Amino acid sequence: MLVENKSALCLFYILLIITLTACGQPTTETPPPTLQMVTVAYTPPLRPVRQALHDCAVSLPEIALVVEETSFPYLLETTADLYLWIGEPPETIKFVYPIASESVVAIVNPDNPIEKLETSALRAIFTGQTRSWDEVGGHDHQIEVWAYPGGDEIQQLIDQVVMNGEAYSSWAWLAPDPEAMQQSIRDNTPAIGFIPQAWLTDQLKVLQLSPELQKTLHQPILLLSKNEPHGGVRSLLFCLQNETGQESLTERYQILEDQ
Repeated sequence: MLVENKSALCLFYILLIITLTACGQPTTETPPPTLQMVTVAYTPPLRPVRQALHDCAVSLPEIALVVEETSFPYLLETTADLYLWIGEPPETIKFVYPIASESVVAIVNPDNPIEKLETSALRAIFTGQTRSWDEVGGHDHQIEVWAYPGGDEIQQLIDQVVMNGEAYSSWAWLAPDPEAMQQSIRDNTPAIGFIPQAWLTDQLKVLQLSPELQKTLHQPILLLSKNEPHGGVRSLLFCLQNETGQESLTERYQILEDQ
């Protein structure tokens, strides 16, 4: 570029500096929103609820969901924002939110011809008083009783409403969680146990129980909070109790509108 005089040259350099400075300026961008971390703790029997939690988290871009699986005795000792719970909540928890309900069912192997049992017969099997299936109309096989660990919430429910304070057979086998129970009953024709209905497959047979016992084994699924929920925690709760969450939960559970 040809510059004819000193003043024009000075003006040219001034304009050049301004242009280069402007080009070097970083563009101003809106910073991304800060995600709120929301932690939900649960026990193995409620593992199927994770899908609904995931579906709600996807619909809530403002939260980062963290899920923690732990054993029942330690559930409320964790520092989670929300706790998944089955059954009546502890009196010490003030903030309780129902999201669905679940039934615990008695199961046997599909090759077992037994279709139903009265509560007294069921109790006699689990205490070990009845040792063979032919005593209740089945094949001549020794009964294989399966139970959960003593601290498990499903086992506590069974102890309360089925066993009526009586002890399990000393011959009982131990399943650490519903997945292990599922496999044990599926793989052993003489086996019997209990499982949350959400864990059922076509490789298990549900026994018909008395209406009174079936009603007692039907329990609410709750979300508990030690503090009043706000922000992302409240949004997650709202999602689980409404369309997105309920649509996901209905694949495994009885949802709120059906109760």
